[in-house]
Amino acid sequence: MFDDIFANVRDWLGLEVHPETDISSISSVEPENVLYSGADIESNYSGDMDVANLSAEGEEQSFWMVEKESLNDYRYVSSYSSPDENVQGYGLASDFWNMNSMECYVPETDWNPSQFDGFGDPIQEAQFWHEQTSPTSCALVAQTNIYESITGEHLSEDEICRIAEANCWYSCESGTPLSSVGNILNALGVPTEQRYEATLVDVAEALERGNKVIVGLDANEIWTPLRDATTDEPIEQSDAGHAVWVTGIDQEPDGSVKIILNDSGNPDGQMNAVDAKDFLNAWYDFGNFLAIAYPPVPRVLV
Repeated sequence: MFDDIFANVRDWLGLEVHPETDISSISSVEPENVLYSGADIESNYSGDMDVANLSAEGEEQSFWMVEKESLNDYRYVSSYSSPDENVQGYGLASDFWNMNSMECYVPETDWNPSQFDGFGDPIQEAQFWHEQTSPTSCALVAQTNIYESITGEHLSEDEICRIAEANCWYSCESGTPLSSVGNILNALGVPTEQRYEATLVDVAEALERGNKVIVGLDANEIWTPLRDATTDEPIEQSDAGHAVWVTGIDQEPDGSVKIILNDSGNPDGQMNAVDAKDFLNAWYDFGNFLAIAYPPVPRVLV
């Protein structure tokens, strides 16, 4: 089945969606660094670059220009809301004008579980999805949900958070470092492996073998993915670190590929389907981090 499902889309699956804008140095906007904000940009900003205006009917928007060392290093932070979406993004000021002429849309993801014929077992695993109660516990809840899938034992999120925090694997303020994703499972007797620069083929192979997969990615780009209406390429948004349990990969009749998630941070995250292109864009922001859990093989006494 592995070769069959990838036969016609192997080249496409090799696609790496790399954001052109390096936003790794921006984690927050300090008020003292804000040069102009809101409507003041257009009236006060002067330079070699035009300032984009993303105004659209029915939307409320605000823009900030953040001063860096030189004009070409000016960066913007934009946020806007509409009845259907709430988006924030970082980027180079030179890209701000490009976005002015860019028509964006939120792609629809239609997926029918009854027609699943791919890797993993998302329908079976859906019963072990639980929504996290803390905004920073996603990686811990992904691990405890996986543990329940393996053993049938449900673990208290509060207790697991307490244990993880006592071992410096988790902070209630900042969450779980990627290097610690899997430590709870290890402590519970489920071995794990962590790696960066993984691929969808790595995910598919793990699922095909019955292993469990957690990835680190940008929540904004899977919860509200944005596409360039002209190129259909994903648009980079601000990084929001998140961990999800990948339960399946499925190819649709039209050739597109859907990644199926148990996403504890999304109220509708049980068997949540994300288009592979948007998944890759979000995954790349966190180094294509992958944690694989290997369910222990039951011992047979003879």
